[in-house]
Amino acid sequence: MFLEIFYNYENRYSRFILLQILIIALNLVLSEQFLFTSLIGIDPAYHQFLVINIFEIGHIIQGVNYSNVPLFQIIVAISSILLGLPYKLSAIFSISFSGIFCVVIFFFLIGKLIYT
Repeated sequence: MFLEIFYNYENRYSRFILLQILIIALNLVLSEQFLFTSLIGIDPAYHQFLVINIFEIGHIIQGVNYSNVPLFQIIVAISSILLGLPYKLSAIFSISFSGIFCVVIFFFLIGKLIYT
């Protein structure tokens, strides 16, 4: 992949290279997420508890961990409501896909920076 990015003269194959990076990133992240029954990461059960509380109470609980930075819980709650998915799938679709997108763009831009 690095050599493809490095020898991509005149940006002919940029879309194909981005697609390859995306497929590799999806394979790595989604295989890890679907291999286990619960989400992988730091405090997945506590994040699920906070998202469920957002549904039940209607606001973010104050004075607990992550109450000052609730973006993760809000994004997962919104995607769960809009897509009608359970917590695990909405977390995968909202958080994992945005992370994958950032990784794909990062590696492609690093490859282009090294080339030029």
